[in-house]
Amino acid sequence: MRALVFEDDLCERFAPLTLTRHVSQLVWGTRTIWQSLQRLTKEELVPLGRNYLADVTRERLHVEYNPEVEEEVLLVNGRVRPDAQFERVLRSEPKSAVLFRDRLVMARLSKQQFATVVGEAGLVTPRAVARLAKELGTSEGHDATLFENIWEIVQSNGYAIVLQGHNEKEMAPPPRLSNVKGPSSNLMISAEAEVEEITSFDLSKGPVIIDDGAHIEAFSQVAGPSYIGPKARLHAALIRSGTTIGEECRIGGEVENSIMMSYTNKSHHGYVGDSIVGEWVNLGAGSTFSNLKNTYGSVKMEVDGKKIDTNLVKLGPMVGDMAKVSIGCMVFAGKKIGVGSQVMNLVRDDVPSFTLYDGRNSHGVELKLESAILTQQRMMDRRGMALSKAGERASLSS
Repeated sequence: MRALVFEDDLCERFAPLTLTRHVSQLVWGTRTIWQSLQRLTKEELVPLGRNYLADVTRERLHVEYNPEVEEEVLLVNGRVRPDAQFERVLRSEPKSAVLFRDRLVMARLSKQQFATVVGEAGLVTPRAVARLAKELGTSEGHDATLFENIWEIVQSNGYAIVLQGHNEKEMAPPPRLSNVKGPSSNLMISAEAEVEEITSFDLSKGPVIIDDGAHIEAFSQVAGPSYIGPKARLHAALIRSGTTIGEECRIGGEVENSIMMSYTNKSHHGYVGDSIVGEWVNLGAGSTFSNLKNTYGSVKMEVDGKKIDTNLVKLGPMVGDMAKVSIGCMVFAGKKIGVGSQVMNLVRDDVPSFTLYDGRNSHGVELKLESAILTQQRMMDRRGMALSKAGERASLSS
């Protein structure tokens, strides 16, 4: 039996990050939701979602997408929080539909039942869930939960690192002149990583995990729980608790309680806090993200065209893939910067995808798509990589 990891209409709440990826490809802790599900279930995973993401998802995961179903399947929501509570529900193999706040978490379906669930856009619709719940019966009150908003991911990222904070790889000792505070068992340095002397690790709140090929330069300070991904490089950076640094990122300055996805550059001074930054983003020297209002009031974020009170005093911006933030740029708390956009000066509004925003015109100016793609190709060339046709199509469709 296969497990189909599906999207529903609420995947749009996780924009701009989900404009270019299946919702299960969001990072939580040291890995994506998809990778966590691979560890939790014995079934073969297959993604089910928005049609325009088919090619890029196949390319990323090397699996089928929106497959034909000829037998019983397990449906699992790609927004699921893949923690111990979900694992317990999964192991119990419930026969009824498992719901969280009237949204489907998981269900076992026959071929005939599956055929009635997926809409034309590749999404599982609320109407289909209601029909399914009536047919199968429901299991409310389970511990399994779904992420309902993008800020829930970043706010629980430190918890996820602690949850996932074990490493079976060969470990290396800290450098001779490093400063280690807290239990040394919380410091997990891959034998294939390089950590220079005169570095500092605060392990009192959780683990610091440094993956294969990462390079931590002298005078860097890293507080757990934090994860430094493969081939990432810290340039005398200050990494505070709750932070994930993705594969081949280049990080300087200060990053706090944030997720920096793979291949993103923030090589210079500046601050990022309580934010999620997508792949292939460049943050220029001195660019700073606010995560706190002058009033110390809760941050509001626009979701589905409405201002939503997050009830969080600290929440930073969310930045889509391929965005470029100029030197000295300041971005207000809770703002969104879309895919491929280029921003400068003061960002006080949400910025749509492929927009040139200079802080003077609240709507910005539409970027020529050819120019945005050329910029991205140049950035990838510097890493010896190329933008695939599938990646280009997914970006342009966002």
